[in-house]
Amino acid sequence: MDLLTPQERESLIMEYNHLHDEMWRRSQNTWLVQTILITGSLLITFPNHDLTSSSVSLMLMLVSLILHLTDAKVTHLCYLRLHEIEKKLGIVAPLRRYKAEVEGRWWFVIRKNMWYGLYTILIGVYLFFIFHCVFFLAIMPILGFVAVLVNELYAHLKREIEKSVKKKNAE
Repeated sequence: MDLLTPQERESLIMEYNHLHDEMWRRSQNTWLVQTILITGSLLITFPNHDLTSSSVSLMLMLVSLILHLTDAKVTHLCYLRLHEIEKKLGIVAPLRRYKAEVEGRWWFVIRKNMWYGLYTILIGVYLFFIFHCVFFLAIMPILGFVAVLVNELYAHLKREIEKSVKKKNAE
């Protein structure tokens, strides 16, 4: 914990609250837009199954996926800043609790990656409707699973390396 003047402390608290509120609003807006895009893609494709409607639905899915990925990146950057502020203010409970009770748990991994499962399934279905090839129905969920697995293994290895570095520095 750094030694802060009352003014610096107040400024950090205001920034912390602003970041927290901004993340909450952005998350709500992202969920709303994704719901509209996904529902729209389903409503466009499933009555017709033709090339045009399936192509439009695929584009809506890709826009939704890009929105999801960029939102996850911005949220990650905001959390990094929140953790910096917590460290400066001497707040340790939220991050400690997250690491102890949430990070790396099987149910959190499923919750965090369920959108990718939905995206890969729907993209596979839309590609099937466009190209009339069953290959897409099989390969897209497999590719999605492999991508999530690689991402989660990377995150796990990163956490283990950080733990070993902290342990080595403590010795």
